[in-house]
Amino acid sequence: MASGSGEGKGDIPSVVLLELWGHVADDDDDDDHRPDATTATSTTSTGLTISVTLRAATPPALSHLSVDCLGLADLDPQPLGQVRGAHGGARLYRLPSRPSDRGFGDDNIAILSCGNDSSSSSYAVAVLQPWYHVDFRLHLCRSTSDGKPGSSWISHQLTVEEPLMRRTVCPVPDSALRRIFHTTTKVITLGGAKGTVGWVDLWRGILLCDVLEDSPKLRDMPLPLPARVNWPLFLNRCPYYCHDIIISQSRDTIKYVEMEFTNGWPPSDFEARI
Repeated sequence: MASGSGEGKGDIPSVVLLELWGHVADDDDDDDHRPDATTATSTTSTGLTISVTLRAATPPALSHLSVDCLGLADLDPQPLGQVRGAHGGARLYRLPSRPSDRGFGDDNIAILSCGNDSSSSSYAVAVLQPWYHVDFRLHLCRSTSDGKPGSSWISHQLTVEEPLMRRTVCPVPDSALRRIFHTTTKVITLGGAKGTVGWVDLWRGILLCDVLEDSPKLRDMPLPLPARVNWPLFLNRCPYYCHDIIISQSRDTIKYVEMEFTNGWPPSDFEARI
């Protein structure tokens, strides 16, 4: 979507909590149809103008994306399409036609802002598709310089480079129900000139890839073993039950957090400089 040119609508907080689901603009609320500096516009397959605007709120209130398409009568007023990713000034709200017949989930998708500053509308969408064991397919779709969706995907067949550090740091125990090498549960965007993205398996490690390189490579970065009290959960339950990971605002540190479910619920964390 191209960036909007509407006037600003007050100050947007430096940090917002973004609701995962977007909303259709309310026909009875004029504010829902008023563009501002956050509005991005495009056209539907039938030529109608469609726009998406960030309705910002100061935390702890939730901000959300509002979709407006006047003239389209059958937009479901219930929450629609998910926010699939964000980086810099770019928000991924919907994906171009998928690059292959083999499916992938939302957790495999990343978006990168490719410009030199936050005002740039150039972006790229990257998908790491699991294939077999340590083999993956990386699909990349880049926008045009004016922020319009790209016309095609570029695909690379990749194998995780040796050494596979997670086999040493966090080997799969005999008690594990999930025994495959990597299952992506979250994507983190580090950015930079090479477009570094991390596909995170919250139980075992991160697959790092410089997706904007001509010959991208997959590198393995292991995560620490769970705390002893969480060992029964390791590779047997959803990792979000006790784990999460974030990138610092300066994008120079990865912070990995674990919650131990004991009487005192003490959290533990691990930081790695990028």
